[in-house]
Amino acid sequence: MEENTPDEPIHEQIRALIAEHGDPKSFTGGVSLEVVREIESDLAIKLPEGYIWFLQNYGHGSIFGSEILGTGFVKPYSVVKSTLYYRERGMPSHFVTLMLCDEFHYCLDTETGKIMNWSPYESGIYLTAESFLAFFLDELENAVLNMYD
Repeated sequence: MEENTPDEPIHEQIRALIAEHGDPKSFTGGVSLEVVREIESDLAIKLPEGYIWFLQNYGHGSIFGSEILGTGFVKPYSVVKSTLYYRERGMPSHFVTLMLCDEFHYCLDTETGKIMNWSPYESGIYLTAESFLAFFLDELENAVLNMYD
């Protein structure tokens, strides 16, 4: 059982939204800390705790089209493959690709823990969310709201 952390309330909100609106097949399933460390090694970064929690509880997946990259079922893991690909195209080396949205991408800044909007087609980098958990919860809430529109 997970011990109580300051992030436990947001963890509970995320779990509840996924339980109520998600398909059990929406996510690939959590991975071990060993797999998390392998991803960190492959990308030469240290992942923030919120994204580690996602990987250990959900792995990779989506609800209503909001796909968060993670581990998947085969190597190279989607988050590693995408991050390395976009680093070759100018993405900062401390960014990890989380979500691909046509011409721009939501990226985890591993130095600050913030979610940034980055594009290989323009020079600006824009703040999207203060943390991975805030970003993930917002994506889930928006997906649920849009489902009923």
